Amino acid sequence: MSDWEHKHQKHLSANREMARTQKWEYVIFPDNKWIKKWDKFILVQLIYLLFGIPYHVGITGGYHSYEGVTAKIFWLLVYLVIDLSFIVDTLLYFFRSFRNRNGQLRFDLKKIRRRYLRTYFILNVIALTPSFQTYYYVLGGHHPDKTSMDTKLLLSVLTVLKLARFARVRNLFQASDVMTDIRRTFRSFNVSLVFYLIFLLAVSHYIACIWSFIAFCEAGLSFNEDEMKKYPNWMGSWYDDNNLEDYNSFYEKNFFNPLGWDNTMDRYFLSLFWSIQSITSIGYGNISPITRVEFKVGCFLMILAGFAWSYFIAGLVGLVSEMNNGSIEFGRRNDLAQDLVRNFKPDEDDEPIESELQTEIASDSIRDFSSKGVVRVSKYECTVSDKDLSNRIFSYLLDQRQKSSQFALSHTTLESKFPIMRYLSPTLKNHSSLLLLKNDLNCVKYLSDKILKPLEQSYITRECTFLEFAQGDIYTTANVASHERGILIIKSGTALATCRGRNRQKTTQILTVGTSVLHDIVLFGDKNYNAFNKGSASGHGLRIDFLNFSKVLFIPIHAIETALAVSEPARKYSRWILIRKLIATGMFFNDEREAIGLESPRQNKSSSLS
Repeated sequence: MSDWEHKHQKHLSANREMARTQKWEYVIFPDNKWIKKWDKFILVQLIYLLFGIPYHVGITGGYHSYEGVTAKIFWLLVYLVIDLSFIVDTLLYFFRSFRNRNGQLRFDLKKIRRRYLRTYFILNVIALTPSFQTYYYVLGGHHPDKTSMDTKLLLSVLTVLKLARFARVRNLFQASDVMTDIRRTFRSFNVSLVFYLIFLLAVSHYIACIWSFIAFCEAGLSFNEDEMKKYPNWMGSWYDDNNLEDYNSFYEKNFFNPLGWDNTMDRYFLSLFWSIQSITSIGYGNISPITRVEFKVGCFLMILAGFAWSYFIAGLVGLVSEMNNGSIEFGRRNDLAQDLVRNFKPDEDDEPIESELQTEIASDSIRDFSSKGVVRVSKYECTVSDKDLSNRIFSYLLDQRQKSSQFALSHTTLESKFPIMRYLSPTLKNHSSLLLLKNDLNCVKYLSDKILKPLEQSYITRECTFLEFAQGDIYTTANVASHERGILIIKSGTALATCRGRNRQKTTQILTVGTSVLHDIVLFGDKNYNAFNKGSASGHGLRIDFLNFSKVLFIPIHAIETALAVSEPARKYSRWILIRKLIATGMFFNDEREAIGLESPRQNKSSSLS
């Protein structure tokens, strides 16, 4: 076994031991490929229930529970699989890590369970109601007309409670990468158009099922033909007004008969016809309410239909006239990304394409987080396939839209982020920039408000820029010129910093929200900075691996240099940070005159603050 392999095995053993002691092996991380497949499986069931539950309650009245032994067993198995899947999914959320509002990954089991119990646990438990199984065992041996009205109404309510599962449907779409896959495959205009059409169909379906359920209730919770004719309701009235009883004797196959337990499809399409003509405001008038309840519910449904139609029309107008600039810009970038991905040329053997740039900066110390959160080492992480790269591009664009305050460039200044600052006076601009970024500057000790004056801090904040990094991006000091270096402050997301100190001893640090990095290395002079990046003692400098979509505040070197030049307290404080870092990296004061922290004030730099 080579020396590298021995270190690799030793490192993996240490990571497994750390994971075991901290119980990471029980945590399910968002990037786990099996949990993504499970989420897609749950989504398929939810889509079925989205249309199946209203149809089951409002159109069939649970009648497919009694259509024979084969139908009973089939629907029993379908709902049994759904109920068992929901039970397993409810338990899995006790172990699923989550990201907070800042994008920071939380994988402490106590925090995971506490948050889950406070949010979606109650709704998930409500959705576990075994509605169809209750239908089967309570009514399976009897005809529905022989069951009491209270029992049938209670079972209908229990079935509707399963819709509580849709409280997490948006999170499921994001966690399963379904939206990323859709955006990568189809044009944004087509995706939006299909969304509005599905929305219109779903609203029409629900209104139709509710309208049919009203007739079901008015007829004594029965679709029996005699009961529908006996009690006043809109369905029986429509049947009598059209004299279908006379027509059916001659043209039985050509006319609708919504009455009777067996005529579920006729009943559904008749209700859907009323729903669509109400939504579109056509209103033929051939289907109208009869009772007080039907008039009241009809008024509510028509108001709901008006809102749905207005939303649908507004969405179409927005697509055609390009009123939503953010969505159009996102769609444009998504389409450009498609053109880029289609021109990727994978190897003939589908081998990963090796990146010379990453190979140059990566060594055997390349690190990432596995699906269980354990740091692992790989010599081949510098390779990337065309499929993986395309997934990263589309995921980055989607994260950039959802997690950024505005959908702009990934490298923006303070004035670009808040355009109103261009029109403010210098004094107001100083105060505004200081209030916006004061807490971020306080993350760096020698730039905090305890060391610097407000005017000095405001100058630094005006020079800062905002950077965005996609999951898997790498930032390394070896690729940054001396005059372009600066301090990075994590504003959202998570990253992993790797560095080698004296005797090539490897050190790592997890960077979370509010963590500053490079605040000590930026104090190096040019010679020490180059030696840190290329010298034998430090390997390849400092490397930062971004574990998810991250937003970073960048403080450039010229702003730091100016602040230290005019502030004696900041210069004294930074001197000790510089000395400690030089000792840790095994460097010497071979260019102390060039070191920022040791230089004397310069008059030309102090003038830039005024």
